[in-house]
Amino acid sequence: MPPSTSGASSSHPLQSIQINNEGNNGLIGDGSNNVVMVNSGDLIIDINDSEEEADRLLSRYLSKDALHNSFYSPPECYPNTRTTVCNEIGQWIDESGSDNSPLLWLNGPVGVGKSAIAKTISVLQDQVVATFFFSTSSDRSATTLFPTLAWQLARRIPDTREHIIASLKNSCSLQTSQIEEQFDLLILQPLKSITTLRYRPVMVIDGVDECIDESMLVRFLRALVRAGEDGDMPVRFMICSRPEPRIRTVLGSAHNFKPTADGAAGQEPKLPSLLDKVLYLAYNLCDSRSESHPHTQRSQCATTFLQDVRELYQPIRLGFDTHAPSSSDTSSELADTLDRIYPHAVISTIQLGFSEECKQDIAKYLTDKFNAIPRLGEGTSPWFQPCDISDLVEASCGQFLYASTIARLLDEPHIDPRDVLEMARRGSLPTPDLNKLYKAILKRAQDSIRNQAQDGGPNYETEWRCVKDSLKTLVFLATNVHFFTVPKNYPIIECLLGLDRGKLTPKLGKMHSVISIVPGESVRMHHRSFLEFLQSRERSGGYHIPSSTALRRILILMGRARLRNNIFQ
Repeated sequence: MPPSTSGASSSHPLQSIQINNEGNNGLIGDGSNNVVMVNSGDLIIDINDSEEEADRLLSRYLSKDALHNSFYSPPECYPNTRTTVCNEIGQWIDESGSDNSPLLWLNGPVGVGKSAIAKTISVLQDQVVATFFFSTSSDRSATTLFPTLAWQLARRIPDTREHIIASLKNSCSLQTSQIEEQFDLLILQPLKSITTLRYRPVMVIDGVDECIDESMLVRFLRALVRAGEDGDMPVRFMICSRPEPRIRTVLGSAHNFKPTADGAAGQEPKLPSLLDKVLYLAYNLCDSRSESHPHTQRSQCATTFLQDVRELYQPIRLGFDTHAPSSSDTSSELADTLDRIYPHAVISTIQLGFSEECKQDIAKYLTDKFNAIPRLGEGTSPWFQPCDISDLVEASCGQFLYASTIARLLDEPHIDPRDVLEMARRGSLPTPDLNKLYKAILKRAQDSIRNQAQDGGPNYETEWRCVKDSLKTLVFLATNVHFFTVPKNYPIIECLLGLDRGKLTPKLGKMHSVISIVPGESVRMHHRSFLEFLQSRERSGGYHIPSSTALRRILILMGRARLRNNIFQ
């Protein structure tokens, strides 16, 4: 955006600001049509100009897809469910009676609804001024965490804009700034500099366990804990994650935390030039498959391709916690009561699990989804029995993901819901995890392709290989440090598989319960647990796709794509 035309000098940040914002706790939405006045009365600034200036300075360091209202953001809680935990969080946010802890850690195993709760709180609670969802962010290394939160803060609380702008202009580049410095300059100091807020604003950080940089994860969590321990913290954070050891070490034992002497040390990861070379395939081959390329470009690409292949295999450490408690485990090191807050001076905690209310909520969700399906045949009786719901609830062991996967199966066209129910019985009951359900979904897709081939349809081997190659490509893109940020992967997969435009969607027609497809744009796994399933031999069996296998297949597909498009000629 163009530079600000504001008359405010970046070397003289505002010291005390008053806003035409009575009766709203100092929060004024997106700040449109507001005026900021310095208390001396001799300077009036159009707040929209400072918004443009903040946008210009922060634009290179934002992950707008990490916001709670981004395209891929998780859904909110199903209506009239998770009321206890949402009320508990609401009471923590409300400080009208007394100050509460500056940090709240919402933790629980895979699929219990942490992100949905975080999204619901972000939408319903006015005091939530900024959000960051790692699961949908194009940057999962945390390098854009605090700039993205600061950008939202400047829009929700315009008092902070001039202070954020001054910090950005007076400090070094955000790319070289330590994450602890970013937190102090972009979040803490701007909020400490104003006095108009009646309550401390809240920021929500979800999916912390999906941060791919181990060092950055620990450092930003420690920065939050230090600020909370120091007291007088002007902002509060709700942190959502699985209870992995690396996170539990910092958040579960905050009062015993002793930082190392070099806690702020560390270098930001640098992307090698290979990223551009491989994206050449995506953005040149995909968009210009039939066009010829300059000979010099083809020759250079062919010469450097093999020597740089070794750089491809830099897998992300996903931090899978094989020892984390399951959703059915009701014990806790923190002695929490499930779904209820366990108060602490610095870090309060809420542990999600298979509580009675959780069972009731899953039963309500499944019952509503089943009732929405028209009665089958000519009878008047429902196509399912109450015991079917009870069995599925027990099989879920508190995993809302399990129930939502069943619901997505029911949404697929040309499917008999009784077959889905029977598949769930055979595949998952009474297994307390998603492994057999995912196997059943893959087997169903495989059997469907085989049956179509037997009825005169496309060749089974070719069609099933297309599905497997698509999954291998998704595994490669999701687990490689250079490529998980590629947002438009649909044409990449089509190009690698040699498909005509628009042909990928029907090829993956039986995978919609585990894969989200936006034709022409992107293919994503609905939930990280499916990626973990594919990467674990013990869990996936014959469907296992390790990173090394995905890499080998990608290299083969890349070579074939290059030959098809005469890249080496």
